[in-house]
Formats: sequence, C-alpha cells, structure tokens
Amino acid sequence: MSLLEILKQIPDKRRKQGQKYDLAHVLFYSILSVLCGANSYAGIHTVMSSKQDLLNAVFGTKWKRAPGVSTIFYVFNSLDITELEKVFRLHAKDLIKDKQIISEGSGDLLNLAIDGKSLRGTGSKTKNSKTKEDKLQQVLSIFESKEQIILAHLDSVGKGNELKSMQTMIAEIDLPTSVFTADALHTQKKL
Repeated sequence: MSLLEILKQIPDKRRKQGQKYDLAHVLFYSILSVLCGANSYAGIHTVMSSKQDLLNAVFGTKWKRAPGVSTIFYVFNSLDITELEKVFRLHAKDLIKDKQIISEGSGDLLNLAIDGKSLRGTGSKTKNSKTKEDKLQQVLSIFESKEQIILAHLDSVGKGNELKSMQTMIAEIDLPTSVFTADALHTQKKL
C-alpha cells in the first residue's frame, strides 16, 4: 500500500461539517510540504497553495483552494498521535515486506541501529525525583542504516525505561532477520 492509502486508515475525529478536506490528503500533502522545506502551519499552507493544481492533478483531489492555516492547525491538534505512529509502522512493514529497503546483495538482513535520545529541556528535578534524569522525555528509534530511514520510534519517560521500550518496539514492528547495533545498555539475555 502507498503512504496515502495507509494514511486513510487514521480515524477522522472532526465533526462531519468540519471535514471539507479529506484527512489523509491533508496529512499526505503536509508531509510533502515539509519535504519541500515547510516548517510551520503557514509554510505548509504556502506550499499546498502554490502546488495545488499539481496536487489535484496527480492525486485526484478537486480542491478549489488549499486548506487554511487554522484548518491545518486543527487537523494536527485533533490527530491521535498513536494512530499516526501505527500507520507509519504499517508503512515501514510494507517497505520491509516488499524488500524495497533491503539493498541487493545483502541477503535478507536489515542493518538496524537502535538508540534512545533525551529531548532537550524536558528534565526537571521535582520533589519526588532523585535526579534530573528521572523525568527526561526519551525518544527511542529504530534506524535502517543502508537506506537511512527510521522504521519506528517510541516515546518513554526516564532513562531506565529504554530497555523495556526497545523490547516492546521490536516485538511490535515484527522485523525479519536483522543485524542490530545498540549501545551497551541493550546487551541483555531477553533480546
């Protein structure tokens, strides 16, 4: 399935009267806009507006004008992030199944790097935490190094949760035979 088809699986939580623009197309065009350099709602709107005729012709939408900045803002604020992550993982699985990301001559092995990073500015020492690191927001990612694509990522809180999050993420994405690289924290029997 294409990314656009997979995005159609995300439930639209907007009221019917507020669904003038199809959710999947707004998300897909937003992704394309970000790839074109947009880094704000206004930037996404500008790219959609300037490329509207092309987008309509290629993807079959019949929009007379691009969604406004407030519409794009509302779409993203009403979006269930867990549903969005699920569809991106489905897309990654489809890429793996089609072997589009496995380079020729490598057999059936994927070269995956797994690492967690703390998000800057998220640590704060509170009364209940012993150290600043107890409340750091972490993002754990699985990165396919040959094609340089992130197959999945998962949020977690606190440095000690990285190992558990990694095991959960590997189980969810259901990867074929792979070569994993990770830091020393992940040298556990459970993996």
